[in-house]
Amino acid sequence: MSKFSSFPLLRLLIPFVIGILFYVYPLSFASEFLENMVKNFYYLFFVVLIIIGLSIVQFFFNVKYLFSFIVDCVLFLFGYGMSYYQDLSHHPNFIGNFIQQDEHHYIIVKPEDVIVHKDGFNKLIVKSYLLLDEEKRIQKIEGKILIYFPTDTSFDAIYHPNAYYLLSAQLKPLKHTENPYVFDYANYLKKQSVYYTANIKSTKEFQFLSYKKFWSVKDWALYVRYIIVHYFQKNTYLDRHSKAIAIALLTGFDDELDNDIIRSFAYSGTLHILSVSGFHTGLLFLLINFIFSFIDPFKNKKWWRIIITISCLFFYAFISGFSPPIVRAAIMLSLVLIQQYIYTDRIIHTLNILSAAAFFVLVINPLFINDVGFLLSFSAIIGLAYYSPKMIFENRFIQSIWDIVSMSIGAQIATLPFALYYFHGFAFLFLISNIIIIPLSTIIMFVDLLALFPLSFFSVLLNYLIQLLLYLNSFLSTSYTYYDWIHFTWIDALFLGGLIIVSGLLIPKIYDKEISIFKYINVVLILLILWINGHFIFQFFKNERKVFYLYSDKKQIYYWIQKNQSIIFNNLDSTAINYWAKNLLLESYYKKYSIYPFNYVILNGKKIFIADKERDTILIKQLKPNIVIWKNKRKINWEKINYSELQKIYWINNYLTKNFDTSKVSIIQNGKWLMF
Repeated sequence: MSKFSSFPLLRLLIPFVIGILFYVYPLSFASEFLENMVKNFYYLFFVVLIIIGLSIVQFFFNVKYLFSFIVDCVLFLFGYGMSYYQDLSHHPNFIGNFIQQDEHHYIIVKPEDVIVHKDGFNKLIVKSYLLLDEEKRIQKIEGKILIYFPTDTSFDAIYHPNAYYLLSAQLKPLKHTENPYVFDYANYLKKQSVYYTANIKSTKEFQFLSYKKFWSVKDWALYVRYIIVHYFQKNTYLDRHSKAIAIALLTGFDDELDNDIIRSFAYSGTLHILSVSGFHTGLLFLLINFIFSFIDPFKNKKWWRIIITISCLFFYAFISGFSPPIVRAAIMLSLVLIQQYIYTDRIIHTLNILSAAAFFVLVINPLFINDVGFLLSFSAIIGLAYYSPKMIFENRFIQSIWDIVSMSIGAQIATLPFALYYFHGFAFLFLISNIIIIPLSTIIMFVDLLALFPLSFFSVLLNYLIQLLLYLNSFLSTSYTYYDWIHFTWIDALFLGGLIIVSGLLIPKIYDKEISIFKYINVVLILLILWINGHFIFQFFKNERKVFYLYSDKKQIYYWIQKNQSIIFNNLDSTAINYWAKNLLLESYYKKYSIYPFNYVILNGKKIFIADKERDTILIKQLKPNIVIWKNKRKINWEKINYSELQKIYWINNYLTKNFDTSKVSIIQNGKWLMF
């Protein structure tokens, strides 16, 4: 029997995931056929006939691997179809089918979360239900809207998580950035079924209608989360930072955390404590096991212990408003807990359980497949199962400390490829930080629950504990303990992940003397050689050509030249570096960059001129460039530079004089990314 057959659920998960990836990263030759198949009955009927025919062949002739192939095809189509219909833009009642740009719309909506308070604005995600048109006709619609409104307490006064409101506003579709090195916030919102934004100025544009009559479990969960968040926000015994951390630890709502605090915890390697992740669920899981280790009335009835633990995990998911990361962690930990009771072979069955959890989560929302939180959550659990060094101590306190160290090592190893690829940084003191911060965070989490009772003692104690947490973390987090600006691409992540997987599979075999250490060293050396070669090949093809880039953000236009591991920017401020330029430099292997103002370049036989002043038209007439980039919004007499050699003008305005060839003009919108 194949060793891979020991992991049947993982075997079934792979074609399902491939189907999802085909939708998320479509291939031109296959996407049209697959899309027609999942939405067109005739295509689907044809495929079903083929599958039935293959099944008949398998039944009568018992062709080897044919049944596996049939199952793979079905799971592949299931993954693609689930992804297709998860995207509401393919539904007949999709909001985008009925919204007209630049028109005022009246929509009945319901909040999907609590109000997020930011400096200068507030925001709220709402779910749309009904659209009222000018003829007072009612149209059922699907899709969520992100509403921005002023920092006005009047909105908080009328807010209720389970109430209907009449939204009166112009809706704007989400704008995807063309810059591949900028976080695509629009894509992030789309995964949550948010497709439009609206800006309102007063409660007249967001009028309360009525409370929802019948509340679902999710409605109750959102209401409980709102009560907890509101309670801590009004708690006078907690300062501003303590309120945000208390809310984040208990509900996973971290939108109001200060950026300096987030940076501090990132530098100490303990950001997972504050981020919306399953780490909070893991803390609760450890706390429950710790209590049962001292007081366990169910020693002879393990099922009761499992039921109580799982109930606590999902109660925590409930008070978090069923936050997706916490629900994911609750599902994974529950299945692992059940598996440990049913099966004795932990090594074989843990991967099957995690595969089942991944399948269940992806069925709920297949677009989680490329979500950073999803990848980190599952890799961390795999790290806990396979990479945590096991040691047994008689002293319970020492054992508890070692469990924390072991968990930190295992999770750090398994998540390292994703962490380096997405964040390009590494905290050297993560082990020491986790030994100190995790136990304190567990205590804070317990006191956090007690602070919900209207007793000032617990709130005061919680405030002091959080201040202690911040002090200790600030001591452990400095720029000297955090290595930033790590060059790391997807190729590096692929090979490092492969090295970690190979090590996890072979090191236990070395320990059991099934293979020699020299075979392991040979495999590692081969992987390292391939890694180094892949690194240089990627670097060579990435930086072989001389390329001119242009990017327009809200404030200004940036342009630069890339060639042979060096890059020259015309201008670059600290905001641009932190926002996108850092990712450009790290993911493209550029070892150095310089800032030198320039406005003329000859590239691959083409002359490019960047102008922003009226007198630049004189230089344009003399140099006769093929491409002109005009940075200024002033009105210019374009006829002065309307010559035959001119191929294209890029401009940030749309004013043109008469008798000008408009086919040569492209307007540079916000977020535009150009390459020459």
